[in-house]
Amino acid sequence: MATTVNGKGVLDESHPLAVGAAVRLRALQKAATGSDALLVVGSELGDSDLWEGRIGGGTVIRCDVDPARLHKNCQADVALPGDAATTLRALLAELPRRPDAPGDAGELRDACRAEARADAGSHERINGAVRAALPADAVLAGDSSQVTYLGSVHFFDVPAPRRFCCTPGYATLGYGLPAAIGASLARPGRPAAVLLGDGAFLFSVQELATAVDLGLPLPIVVVDNGGYGEIRDQQVARGIPPTGVDLPVPDLAALAGAFGAHGVRTSDPGALTALVADALSADRPTLIHLIHRE
Repeated sequence: MATTVNGKGVLDESHPLAVGAAVRLRALQKAATGSDALLVVGSELGDSDLWEGRIGGGTVIRCDVDPARLHKNCQADVALPGDAATTLRALLAELPRRPDAPGDAGELRDACRAEARADAGSHERINGAVRAALPADAVLAGDSSQVTYLGSVHFFDVPAPRRFCCTPGYATLGYGLPAAIGASLARPGRPAAVLLGDGAFLFSVQELATAVDLGLPLPIVVVDNGGYGEIRDQQVARGIPPTGVDLPVPDLAALAGAFGAHGVRTSDPGALTALVADALSADRPTLIHLIHRE
């Protein structure tokens, strides 16, 4: 079973049948096309989900509460308009019981991870370090940042729904920090954290004041690559000299202090586990400035 980014955690991502939030990956799309049947539940399969790819199957069955979504980007052979939970219960009741083991999606999961790893680079290690510091029920908020859509989407496993906040559709910069504040308020006493790039962070830096005022023990990990890495990658692809890498490193820890938050600075991704763990027990938000310029 694979999910879109918004569906991340619908199935515990450590489950042997879980492939992860892999719908955008060509390995998953190829496997779906070669399948006997493809069941799509509650997803519009939007352009941002497929990343200019295509998905299909031998027989495509789609279920959605919005009939207008039943054929978007993938024509349904069987269209089932209706509530997902109700429809799936009805389908399950009609399926024969199988006494054999449920199987394993390990081979496909490995292929998807390998493909994602080629794009993620060091973002995999960064996400692993943050994941190691957070309990299973924590919420991670990301942004329209490479550390999120190339890293957290594939390398920050979650065990349940509503543990990962992101905006893959609108790709709006500045979402991460406000989302984490909202998650903290919606689930009082349970941990939340932010992991995002420096460009995205500065779009809503003023929300630090809100987090300080609320006294939230919120770790805010800012990966500073010297600007907007996506734009810089496009410049390089077009033969334009990249900008930003040689800019002076801003003192984001001092900026956090000016807002009344804690602020620390490191250039070692491996230090994030201890820093995030400490931030979870602090008396206010902690901005962790990871200087990561390549």
